[in-house]
Order: sequence, then C-alpha cells, then structure tokens
Amino acid sequence: MKPFIVSFFSSICFLLLQACSSSPMQHQTVVSPAKIALPDYLEHYIGQDVSSIRRELDLRQLGYETLGAPIQTPNQLSYTIVRRIQIPTPMPTMRSDSSVGAIPIPTHTPFYDVQLECQVHFLLKDNIAQSIQYRGKACKGY
Repeated sequence: MKPFIVSFFSSICFLLLQACSSSPMQHQTVVSPAKIALPDYLEHYIGQDVSSIRRELDLRQLGYETLGAPIQTPNQLSYTIVRRIQIPTPMPTMRSDSSVGAIPIPTHTPFYDVQLECQVHFLLKDNIAQSIQYRGKACKGY
C-alpha cells in the first residue's frame, strides 16, 4: 500500500509542477484578430467599378494578410486572405511501466503552423461589383 501512496503523491506533485510551469498562452490557438468585420466593410464596394475597388481596398491596412495582388477576370475580382493559426500538439502520455518521477521530454515543436485561406470574390457585370462571395475555411470567422 505504501508504494501506491508514494506513487500517487509523486504523480500529483508532477501534475502540479507541470501546471505551474506552463504558461496559459502556450497551449492556446493563436489567431490574429481583424479589427473590422470584413463583410460589413466590403459591402460598401458593391456598385463601384473595378478600378476604384483596386485603388481603394487595402486589406492589409485593415489587419488582414493577403496572398499577392488581386486577380481579375472578366466576371470577378478576387482577393485571397490568409489566416495563420497554431494548433497545439498533445503532450506525450507516460507509459505505465515508466518509473515514478519520470518527466516526459518534448522532442518537437509544441504546435502545428497552419495557413487557412479565404477567397473574396467580387462578382462583376460590366466591370461593376454586383455581389460578393466568400470561399474557404478561414472565411467562417469573418
């Protein structure tokens, strides 16, 4: 019974030390928040011509990261917005045959870097924006 109690208290001490030594930000998903709701902001570009949209719309100034210049076809003007996030990786579990007090040693980065994209398409008719479509997993938060 005594070895069980020692093992139990050692495990509790290890968990408490681990909880105290790790910062809360270390295990959270990091997302750069946008300052302005994108659909609300882009709505006022409907009805404007392509050249004024290209000239006036600066998504980087609004806090969004973009991939390259906008792409224009006869029917649409497209911007690609990038949302970079970090997904925490799970901590390794201790095997049951490991000795009491063994501390797992991280051997890799504690998170995955992921880049999600949101494509914003201004649908055009005679070079005038008629509507906006959003495509991609990163668009859900906008």
